[in-house]
Amino acid sequence: MPVTVNSDARVAMSPAPELPPEVVDAIIDRCASDTATLWNCILVAKEWVPRSRTHIFRHMHVQGHSSFHRFLKRLPAFGPGVHSLTLDLTPHTSPYYKMGTQADLSSFTSLTLLSLHGIEFPNSHAFAQLMASSPTLENVILVDVRWSESSERLGTIESFPRLRELHISCIHPEPIFDWFRHHDLPELHHVGLTLCPASSDPQILGFLAKLPLDHLEIGPHDTEGFRTLVASISAQHGLTVHSKMYYDLTVYEFLRRPLPSPLSAGTLITSMIRLTPTSLFCDLEFPSRVPVEFYDWTGLDYIFNSWRFRKVRRFVLLCSSPLQERTVRSNLPISNRRGVLAFSDMRFR
Repeated sequence: MPVTVNSDARVAMSPAPELPPEVVDAIIDRCASDTATLWNCILVAKEWVPRSRTHIFRHMHVQGHSSFHRFLKRLPAFGPGVHSLTLDLTPHTSPYYKMGTQADLSSFTSLTLLSLHGIEFPNSHAFAQLMASSPTLENVILVDVRWSESSERLGTIESFPRLRELHISCIHPEPIFDWFRHHDLPELHHVGLTLCPASSDPQILGFLAKLPLDHLEIGPHDTEGFRTLVASISAQHGLTVHSKMYYDLTVYEFLRRPLPSPLSAGTLITSMIRLTPTSLFCDLEFPSRVPVEFYDWTGLDYIFNSWRFRKVRRFVLLCSSPLQERTVRSNLPISNRRGVLAFSDMRFR
């Protein structure tokens, strides 16, 4: 007598399907920017764990003291897999969080981007240890970073062989300038400086003197002697102002190598209207009596790639006419995956 098996039983008895490893990796890679989905992938099967963890820990953003303390406990497990690290430890009561000597950050051996905010290291050696542990570093952002006391610098040419971008916005920048000035930075072509009353022109010029600068972002414009400083930097490195950004009631200027004439006349000026966690709204001012083919679109793209707008995923440019709107949409090159929208309708203000 034949035995009949219902459909539910057949499903329960059938073996689980096995996917080739390369297919599993491709599926997980498609979820690389969705952290919640990656955590769910870890629960699917143990074979899915390594690839999922690779993406989860690739970009780390630690904010707040309690998060940082939990972060230190788990550091040995994922430190070498982190490629982008942001430590935002700015306290509410003072500008700095005092980093203890027990915080060993030397396990970050694969960093390409390091962003530090509001941290006071016990000495310059602790800062040097973090910097030198990642020979692959390409981009460093320092916002309100300092150390309590100086120590013997860690000065080897191998420390920063690939560092291409450095952005400094510190209340007391002198030790930072001095520390980098004593290192050889052969690939450092892009520098961003936020000036403060404590900044001195000789220190800034001495810091920049040995660098092979191609681009410089500097501001705010309202600091004393700003024009003199910019003129000195221009003469020192052969740079010219190509773009201006009005940001938080101040002006930041962007300098680079001179463009061949008449491209140098096509400077586009942007004025920030509103900045949200994900979007930047700007007025766009076009140069008068300059043909479209001579507009400096690359300079505008350089502004959007500033470290100040790293979290912004959408740029909304407000133009004065439909013609300018079409011009922007058809010409502006964006060197990253972020989107640009152009509107001439005043209702979008």
